Amino acid sequence: MDKKFFYQPDLPTSVTCWSYTLIILSISILLWLEITVFQIWTVLVFLLFLLVSGIQIYFRQVEVRPDRVVLKTVIPQNNKVLQRSELFVSKQPHGCLLFKTKLQTYRIYLLPAARNKLYDLIQK
Repeated sequence: MDKKFFYQPDLPTSVTCWSYTLIILSISILLWLEITVFQIWTVLVFLLFLLVSGIQIYFRQVEVRPDRVVLKTVIPQNNKVLQRSELFVSKQPHGCLLFKTKLQTYRIYLLPAARNKLYDLIQK
């Protein structure tokens, strides 16, 4: 049975992605402040911000399968497939998990309860 957990990528990637997303929110706020009457453009840009935020949260998932761990990304072509036999996992502070393979190291952030569940599930 596959288990899924929501995650955020390593700190530099998260800061970059969420900064671009917050630019959309900033544009919405600026439109609202510049145009003092209710405009549909403000609502549309704010809905775009909500859509982009939802996409970033929903599509970033860690899927644990019996033989591998899949790090799903916003762009499906960039998914990372890690074989469990070659995977070393360690807990880091602040809800971070470190995945090490022979060639690559991945750092992801989860809620602390999800991090502990995922760590225990992978260590089985």
